Amino acid sequence: MADNDVTPAVAAAPPTSIRRLKLRLSMANSPLRYGN
Repeated sequence: MADNDVTPAVAAAPPTSIRRLKLRLSMANSPLRYGN
């Protein structure tokens, strides 16, 4: 999955950044994004 590509960045990021990063990933992978 795409999570593997982000692992190094997540490992170096603080917890709050990890949440935002995962949120952006989930939004980017969401079909709703293409609906807009």
